[in-house]
Amino acid sequence: MREKEKCRKGNVQYFCMYTAGFLAVALLLLLIFAKEHASFTKMADGVAQHYAVLMWIRNTLRQFLHGNFTALGIPSIC
Repeated sequence: MREKEKCRKGNVQYFCMYTAGFLAVALLLLLIFAKEHASFTKMADGVAQHYAVLMWIRNTLRQFLHGNFTALGIPSIC
């Protein structure tokens, strides 16, 4: 019974950390767009600007998740 409660507690903590992380990233993106007085879906020059931003975010996340930190401008420790 204790193991089940311990496992459930771990799952709740993981869920809370994941949710907090998601909210932090969402708030960061919102603040960046608000600071630049830009809209995520606005078509400023006839091209959907959000597509370019999504591609940049995608490429950056892929580089980070694959461990390619030097491409992001983060120096390697080793």
